[in-house]
Order: sequence, then structure tokens, then C-alpha cells
Amino acid sequence: FKWASLTTPDLGCVLVGNGPQRFKVNSNAEIVWYKNDGYILKSCQQIILTAEGGYLSCGYADDQKGYAQKLDSSGNLIWEKFYPSTESVLLLKDALEIDSGNFLLYGDDFNANTLWKKAVLIKINSNGNEIWRKFYTPNNGTSVRGNNIIEYYGFYILGGQVDLGSY
Repeated sequence: FKWASLTTPDLGCVLVGNGPQRFKVNSNAEIVWYKNDGYILKSCQQIILTAEGGYLSCGYADDQKGYAQKLDSSGNLIWEKFYPSTESVLLLKDALEIDSGNFLLYGDDFNANTLWKKAVLIKINSNGNEIWRKFYTPNNGTSVRGNNIIEYYGFYILGGQVDLGSY
């Protein structure tokens, strides 16, 4: 189980975690808001601030599907979406807002029987609907995990792990 945290522009902190709980504290560690609704997450991996001042978090749900939720600036749930695995488990580990309110979700698609993983990048629109999905595996057929995504001068850099190395 995991909680994700984000320092806010007002030097507070938003935390989203296991179950439907999420809250914001101010710079004096006083609770600004607390919410307890929505789907019960198994693990929240990342939360980001959106251009409109709300939040997007991602991780995976109890049914092994990838999960994302969009919140307004007060932590109210705008939408929550589930993204099925093409293997057994889809674990979304990072998110990035891109053009026109669209987002990239990055993580790995895992086969629980063979322990084989492939990195996955999913583009969603501002309502959480999937636009496309791309998979990344090394040429030698080894397992790969997707961990981080950043934008760099208009390009997207995907970071992760192949066996015991990095890429």
C-alpha cells in the first residue's frame, strides 16, 4: 500500500492514498480538507497538479486495473477511470499533463504468471478517456518496468528498469 504526496504552491501538501482517502494540509500542518469517497485504491503511486488548479492521481485498483482520478482544487472527485491490463496487472506509476488538458499515464503491464513486464504509456483526454496506448520492451525480450516520465524541450523522456539496469 502506498500514499502519494504533492507539495502545493501555497506550501501545503496534498496526500492521496489507500482506499478513497485524500486530504490537504497547510504549511502549519493543519487539515484544510479531507475527503473519503470514490473507489478504494490498492495503491496510489503519483499525484500531480493540473493546469486548472486541481489534481490528477494514478495507481492501481484492487481488481488489478490501472486507475486514475481527477480532483478539483478542494479535493472533490471529478472523475475516476479504470484501465484494464493486457496481461494481468496494470500499475500506473506516473502522470504528466500535456496539450489541451490531456494527460500521459506511465507504468507497467505485468503478467502475474510469467513475471514478465512491459512498460506502457497511455494518453487520456481531460475526461479520462483513453486516446491511445503504447508498449515498450527491449529488443532482447527482457522484462521492463516503467517508472517515470518527464517533458524535456517538447520531448517526453520515459525512465524505468530493465532487469537490474536502467534505461
